[in-house]
Parts: sequence; structure tokens; C-alpha cells
Amino acid sequence: MLRTLFLMNFSTIVGLYEPHIPFSHLKGTLVDLWSKEGGYLNHICQNRFREVNECNEWLIRDLQILSGKFVPRSYRFGKMVFSSDYGGIAKSLNDKKCKILCINDAGEEAFDRSKEVINGLLASILPEKSSFEV
Repeated sequence: MLRTLFLMNFSTIVGLYEPHIPFSHLKGTLVDLWSKEGGYLNHICQNRFREVNECNEWLIRDLQILSGKFVPRSYRFGKMVFSSDYGGIAKSLNDKKCKILCINDAGEEAFDRSKEVINGLLASILPEKSSFEV
């Protein structure tokens, strides 16, 4: 609300908040975008890694917001934590209000330890495999 209050006097869009969690796309937005920019999008889809000057999935989200094709949801819907923040990961996994957890890597040197801790935490709260894993 404070951000809205501060930005009320601007007649243009000064930016969009980008939470570092997954978000929903409408298939129609993607189809429309591909029909207009298919050549460019097909080109960047061939790259293994995104280049600095290329777009990403945020474009689809921003198009949906700017065209009014979105439904607001709580900022508590998801959370982003770093893979080295074991306490934050454990707390978030046990928080029933957090529906989506994005675990962002903290660097290659911490990968093996982070993987071990995260797998242990997941095994403790999800001891049985889902039907999609068997």
C-alpha cells in the first residue's frame, strides 16, 4: 500500500514488483505473444543459457498484468530462500501458509551440503513418495 501511495502522482508505470516465485500464465497470452514475436522467441528458445539482451518468462507475467489479465494473490503465497539458509528452508517447509518455495542456489561450493540438508528436510515432512514419483 505504501508503494501505491508513493507512486500515485506518476502518470506512467514506474515498474512492476517481481516476486522470485513461480507464477501462473494464461495460455492465450503465450499464444498471442508467439503470434506477434514468434521469430524472436523461437530464436531465444534455441539457446541453452539466456543472454543479457534476451527476454524471459517475466515478459508473459508483465503482459498479463498490464492487460488486466490477472488475479491478485497474497504475497505470502510463496517465498524465496537461499539454499544455504537451512533454518529458513525448514521454517518455510513447515509453514502451511507458504504454498510455493523457491530455493535459490547459494553457489557451487555449497551445493553438496545444501542438497543433503534439503533432501533430509523434505524426507522428514514427505516420507512417502507421491503417485507421480512411483
